[in-house]
Amino acid sequence: MTEHKSESLSAEALKPAHTDSLEQALEEANATIQTLQTENEVLTTKIEETKDQFIRQVATHRNQITQIEKNSTNKAEFAISKFAKEIIAIGDVLQTGLNNCSDQESDHYRGMSMTLDKFYHTLEEHDITRIQSLGEAFNPEFHEALTTQESDEIKPNHVLHVVQEGYMLKNRVLRHTKVIVSKKISSNS
Repeated sequence: MTEHKSESLSAEALKPAHTDSLEQALEEANATIQTLQTENEVLTTKIEETKDQFIRQVATHRNQITQIEKNSTNKAEFAISKFAKEIIAIGDVLQTGLNNCSDQESDHYRGMSMTLDKFYHTLEEHDITRIQSLGEAFNPEFHEALTTQESDEIKPNHVLHVVQEGYMLKNRVLRHTKVIVSKKISSNS
């Protein structure tokens, strides 16, 4: 029995006295590591959320700038549209005067013709162009049909006659072309 007692004493004697404090320190260190890992995960999540919010705010800001620029452009184009519609009426009067002039060799006719040419050139400088319609297929986006007329010269549903010129401002219709549309000659004629 003394031998067994001496073995247990020697095992206890060999065990360092500070082992309990080391185990406690190790447990505290593990707890601290776990706390730091949790805090790191929380901070990483907050960083990602903040980054996402920042990206969304930048996108919103860019969209607002684009919308403001678009509104500004639309306002400018609208202002020009209103003026252009009024000024086009002057071109209509000049064209009517030329169409009704009996002496095409007169200075009066040549002067009106030069004025009308300058008028069209000025419109084009401001991105206002005439819609080319004569002989084209009828298209309600660009044409306003006043009536139809039978014709064997032009395919059915094509512009036979332009009554009033139509105009585009950049890529938008400023005024539809008023036209007479061809139709197939009926067998009753």
